[in-house]
Amino acid sequence: MVFVAYPPGFEEYATAILKICETGFLKYVEVFGLSTADIHIFIRTNQESLFACYSHEYRIFNYLRSIDDCRPPPNGAHHVYGFLHEMGHMVFSTDNGAFNQGWAHYAASRIVDEVYRELGDTAWPRPYNYSKTEGKQRLLADIARTQPGTYDAASGVLYTIDQRHGPTIFKATIDKMHPTYIGVYRYPLYSLEEFKSTLVELTNDESLLELFSENGF
Repeated sequence: MVFVAYPPGFEEYATAILKICETGFLKYVEVFGLSTADIHIFIRTNQESLFACYSHEYRIFNYLRSIDDCRPPPNGAHHVYGFLHEMGHMVFSTDNGAFNQGWAHYAASRIVDEVYRELGDTAWPRPYNYSKTEGKQRLLADIARTQPGTYDAASGVLYTIDQRHGPTIFKATIDKMHPTYIGVYRYPLYSLEEFKSTLVELTNDESLLELFSENGF
């Protein structure tokens, strides 16, 4: 379940965010088999800069300077992707920060296209084709120009595994792992090394270790 808290004047955007994230919540389950605890989203305006972040308490914070920051690309942020990206961190996180960003980038890009198929251009109050600007097409372009050890490199690794073994291999792998639980909400944090070895064990694909290594992980 998703909850959104917002300041006066942002009701239209809060309603859109709620619909996008509720749909994304379901799509993460459909595509990956992965879910998360209830998510609370907080929109805060009159901030010094525009950015979003998540916490281990299953909260997403969207900081805006003004309502003008809600304009879509090319002059605005990647709004739909942004919320789905933060949700990606909540369904799976490891002890490697760069890899986590790569997972969230890959997973959100995958889910963006699924949300677009259901909600279309008008999901955002200022309609735009977020599938074209924030989905698989952009992901593949990012992967093509990546450098080892970057989040784009991690995205490329994950996309390759997806293409070989299907997206549900990640859920099967996670289910066999032993996370460390942090915070009062017992947020699970997984070992990247265990993730790699468990993937190889389940797929019997030893080449995955080389794939990780040559991409800096």
